[in-house]
This record gives sequence, C-alpha cells and structure tokens, in this order.
Amino acid sequence: MKYFIESKGGDDYLFIESDAFESAFKIPYTYRYYPEVVDWRDDGHITITWKNRDDIILQAELQIGSATAVINGYEYDIEMAPVERDEHCYIPVNIFIALLEMDLKYDSDLGVIIIDRKEDFPRDILLGAWSDIDTYFSIGRQDIISGTIDYPSSAVQYDFSEDGTYSKVMVSSQSISGKDTILLLEGKYKICGNTLVRYDNYETLYQGKPMQLIHKKKKLDNVEFEYIYNYFPDEEQIKLDFLVKKYK
Repeated sequence: MKYFIESKGGDDYLFIESDAFESAFKIPYTYRYYPEVVDWRDDGHITITWKNRDDIILQAELQIGSATAVINGYEYDIEMAPVERDEHCYIPVNIFIALLEMDLKYDSDLGVIIIDRKEDFPRDILLGAWSDIDTYFSIGRQDIISGTIDYPSSAVQYDFSEDGTYSKVMVSSQSISGKDTILLLEGKYKICGNTLVRYDNYETLYQGKPMQLIHKKKKLDNVEFEYIYNYFPDEEQIKLDFLVKKYK
C-alpha cells in the first residue's frame, strides 16, 4: 500500500493512495462493501461514496489542496488536504477512521499497524470446519492426493481451532500452472476487527495427475489478510474471499 505520514500541531496524519483507499475502507454487512472513489484527475475534486444497494450510507467530497471536506452535506475542517504526488492522489484518512469507527493499533506479534473496526468479529463463530462446496474433503485428503478418489475441480476449505491454529486447503484442476493442484496452508490466526489474519504460515503443495509432492511445510514469510465481509447466521455462512458454509 502506498502511504505517507505528515505531522501538524503535534498530531500525525496518515495519507493513503486513492486506489488503495477503496480496498482499505470497506464497510462489512452491506451489499457492496467498497467505497466508490470518483476520478480526481480533471479538476482535483474527489467524491467518495459508500452505498448499501441504492442507499447512500456515507458520502464525502474533498478537493486537492483544500482541508475543507463536505461530509453528508456538512462542511468540516479535516486539518490536512488531499495531495497529488507522482501522478497519484493521496487522501488524508484520519477523518474516515473516526467516521467509520475504526481503530489504529500496533500488533507486536505481526510487527504491523492494523487499521480496522474496533469490535472484533466473534472468534467463536469461526471455530470448526468451513467449505465452499457441499462436502468436507479433508477426511479423504490422502485419497485425493493418491488419486484413488475424484476431487472437485475447484474448492476451498478452512479449519479453525481453539488453540489459534488453522489449516486452509485449496483444490483446483484448472490452476494457472495448467496442472491439477492441491495447496495446503497451515499456521496461526487471529481476528483484528473484521479481518482474519493468518501468520506463521507453512505451505505444502501437490501437483500433477497422479499428485506429486512439490514441497512440504515450506515456511512463508508473508502475512495473509482476509476480510470478513458478511456473516449469515441462519445459513451458517461467512463471506471471506469465498462464500463458505460451516460443515457438520
């Protein structure tokens, strides 16, 4: 993410590049989630709108070079103005952190600063097994790898444990590599606001037909972030990058 920080009057102000702003300031449990950021290049005017279907939840109008913003029809002094740098627009986000009731905190385990909703998504809801298809295939994983049973052309499955560990299995017979693929990720997880954070990750990869082990428990340096867009308690479904249903 492209960003920078400026100080004024003893306060720090975070600026985020406009393209990154769209994915960083989502509102969960709505139809669209993402804000619409209207192009700023013609006259420096920026309009940011969050909608739930046709209803406007929040709308902000800003101008490059001006610290005055119009939010839901009212003028506010936001202290710092949007700026243009290297043909990119950077938006001061402190006001949006407040408006969306978000929190900025440093996570010592991950070594990162996280901006997300103040209220964590209930961890107990995640505990257990989730799948984007109607079957739970971890039980037969060895049979899938050995090729003795058929496996779906595309599937993803999560297992979240009480001890803070997880596994994620992705199966694809139409992968970018052109080979049948089973990818197993294992590691630790936590919930920060509405974001599922997976860290201390290890990757095991099988490819081919029959499946051949490419590497086993390869340590990954990256931290993975998956936003929890929605939760449907009646169907026991959660919308992550995929819509997954609790398996029983």
